[in-house]
Amino acid sequence: MSACLILFRGELNCGYALMRRYWLDTVAGMINLLLFLVFIQLGIYSFQPEMSNKLLVISLEKLTIGFFVFSIIGAGISSITSNVSESAMTGVLEQLILSPIGSGWVFFCRALVHLILSSGIYLATIPICMTICRHWFRVDFCKLLFFSIPLWIASCAVGFALGALTLIYKKTQSFTNLIQFLILGLMVLPSYPFNALSWLPISPQAAVLNKVLVEKQVISWNWVLFLYLQSAFYLATGLAVFKEAENYAKQKGILGQY
Repeated sequence: MSACLILFRGELNCGYALMRRYWLDTVAGMINLLLFLVFIQLGIYSFQPEMSNKLLVISLEKLTIGFFVFSIIGAGISSITSNVSESAMTGVLEQLILSPIGSGWVFFCRALVHLILSSGIYLATIPICMTICRHWFRVDFCKLLFFSIPLWIASCAVGFALGALTLIYKKTQSFTNLIQFLILGLMVLPSYPFNALSWLPISPQAAVLNKVLVEKQVISWNWVLFLYLQSAFYLATGLAVFKEAENYAKQKGILGQY
C-alpha cells in the first residue's frame, strides 16, 4: 500500500509539474473547453422561444453531464493507450515493465492523476460558463463524483484491453478513435433497469449517472454495489489481458520496438 501511495504521489507531482511547465497548452485547453460549453449553451438558447424554461434547463443539464460522462470515459481509455504508445516511442517502456509494482498499476495511477486534474478543470469551468451565459442550473457534484468512479473504472478496463493491443501493435490511435463510436453506442443502450445489457461495461454506469443527475431518480444500494463490483471485475479482467500481452511482447522481443 505504501508503494502505491508513493507511486500516486509521484505521478500527481509529475502531472502538476507538466501542467505548469507547459502552461500555454494547459490554458489553451481550458479556453477550448470553456468555449465549447458556452457555444453549446448558446445553441440551446437559440431554441428558447420554442422551449419552456424547464425543458431548457433539462437540456442544458443533459448536455453538460453527457459531455462530462464522455470526458470521463476518454480519461480512462485514451490516457492508458496514449501512455503505452508514448512510453514505447520514448524508450521508457522497458523501465516501466521492470517496476516492482507492475506496469499496469503505473499506467492506472497515471490515468487516475489525469482524471483528477482534468475533472478539476472541468468542474471549475462549469460555473464560469454559467456565469458568462447568465443561466444557472443545479449540478449535484457529490453524486456526480460518486457515480463517476465506477464509470471511470470500467473505462480503464477497456483502456487496458486497448493498451494490450498497443503493446503488440504499437500504434493504435486510429483504432482507438474507431472504438469511440462503439462507446457512444454503449452510452445510450437501455441498460437500466436491470437487464442483459447491464452486464456490458460502461453502459449501466452511464445510464445510472444520467438517471441520478438529470432525471433525479433514487438508485438503490443494490444497484450501487452492482456498479462497483461489475467495474472492479472488468478492471481485473483488463489488467489480466494487459499482463498477458506484456508477456507475449517479452517473448517475441517486441516490447520496446516501435
